[in-house]
Amino acid sequence: MIVDFLKGACPPAQNVVQAASNGALLIATSALAEVEVAMLPTREDDLGVIDEFFAQPYVFVVPFSRPIRSTARDLVRKFHLRAADAIYVASAINKGVPTFETMDGQVLSKLSSLPGLTVTKPFPPGPPQQLKMNLP
Repeated sequence: MIVDFLKGACPPAQNVVQAASNGALLIATSALAEVEVAMLPTREDDLGVIDEFFAQPYVFVVPFSRPIRSTARDLVRKFHLRAADAIYVASAINKGVPTFETMDGQVLSKLSSLPGLTVTKPFPPGPPQQLKMNLP
């Protein structure tokens, strides 16, 4: 979703980022996202936009830790996810994020019944909710 937002190609992702910038929610993403955006076509000034996004107070970048690697490996084996997708999902699980938003139809269908994590497409969020997450 972050790559889609930075490309400007996903209005639902833009709604989520707008809600986060207004304080309605927090965006948690894997450190992998900072690497994946390197695939975007960039001009010199685009790098500043990317760095600025990840520096926002409403964006929490989850480090790629041993527990996340272990969970990601299990997700690859059990749900046949691509490694990158498994890392994103494992990051959400590890940090207690209640909802994982993605535009990837395969991830949505493969993880529709994953216990403890709601996997959905991004949507305009409702009123702010009190969420319990394991963030610093």
